[in-house]
Amino acid sequence: MTLEERLAVVEGELKRLESRARRARGLAAALGGLLGILVVGGATEPVTSLVAREFRLEDEKGKLRGCLAVRPDGTPGLGLFDEEGRLRLSLDLADNGAPGVNLHDASGHLRGALAVRPDGTSGFAIFDERGVIRASIDQGTDSTAGIHVYDPNGCLRGAIAFRPDGTPAVGLFDSTGAVLESFEPR
Repeated sequence: MTLEERLAVVEGELKRLESRARRARGLAAALGGLLGILVVGGATEPVTSLVAREFRLEDEKGKLRGCLAVRPDGTPGLGLFDEEGRLRLSLDLADNGAPGVNLHDASGHLRGALAVRPDGTSGFAIFDERGVIRASIDQGTDSTAGIHVYDPNGCLRGAIAFRPDGTPAVGLFDSTGAVLESFEPR
């Protein structure tokens, strides 16, 4: 590297450091001003709560990466976003208090959901790229449990279930939902 090239690199690094120092001085001045306001205003107690309708998490470039907010319908939600600003994970409470966890693919489409329903039962569903349900694991109110498989149109085509007494059953269904075959112990 020539002397001129080396000087250009050093000058660039110096400008970057000067910029960082200016930002640090600005932050220090803002914090000092805030501290001064608190002291002059008589605030001697630490802040014990912070109230807002939305908390935003942004990266160093100012891009939204997370958001905790009360939505327009009054329900709370938390969303985490990828580098491109696409929703990838969301946590929410429905207006009836039922919690849910939603997983989204790189295109932002819902691909998996875990929920506790208002009746206390829980389930996990897997969706295709069009948002059509393809498989689920569900718990019934009567302590039953089942695994369900759906065709590309979202129609139930197969199920394995365990009845309240623990006996298993398997069912195969046609495209209208009618039973084709049913297998259970005798």
